[in-house]
Amino acid sequence: MTEKLSEKALIDRCIERDAACWSEFLQRYSAFLHSIIRKKLLFLNFPHTNEDAEDIAVNTFNSLLENDYSLLKKYDPAYAFRTWLAVLALTQCNRFVRKKKITTASIDAEPAGALNTAANSVRESSDGPELTAEKKEEAGKIRKAVERLNPREKLIVIMLFYDRVKYKDIAKALNIPMNSISKVIFRVKANLKEALKKEGIKDLLS
Repeated sequence: MTEKLSEKALIDRCIERDAACWSEFLQRYSAFLHSIIRKKLLFLNFPHTNEDAEDIAVNTFNSLLENDYSLLKKYDPAYAFRTWLAVLALTQCNRFVRKKKITTASIDAEPAGALNTAANSVRESSDGPELTAEKKEEAGKIRKAVERLNPREKLIVIMLFYDRVKYKDIAKALNIPMNSISKVIFRVKANLKEALKKEGIKDLLS
């Protein structure tokens, strides 16, 4: 590649399945992604190897390729790409830790409230003959409510309730001042509560 492409141009070319651009994408963001992953695993006091960090990085990159680059296509250029990519990496870290059966108490500082229980239904709804029709319906409504939020709010909801990321990690990932994160999350919860009401769910975040 004779000239360095802009971030948006590189992403667009990757979506067009340009192999050379995907290689450039990996080179451009691999070091950044590995740094985020290692810091997160150290923060969680999770015993890990270089191979563990590499697996999480590979999972993060692979998530961008799944379903015909659907996740990469959803990226909103209004938000910093590295921040967006960091959120994906943090999500993959938490999934990796959960699979290793690390206790939730070591991951979660703030109580997530009633939405966590319902969020489990959303995560598990595809597994679901054991789920009741009522739970599946509620999970679908929650998913629709989350989709009503703007991209930044949606990321915060996913990190807070689905992946149980600490307030300070959300602040760091999304470049929110620590003295503002509580207010930001309060507003996000208020907007989510309104979105849930529109889906007929009135007491989940009361």
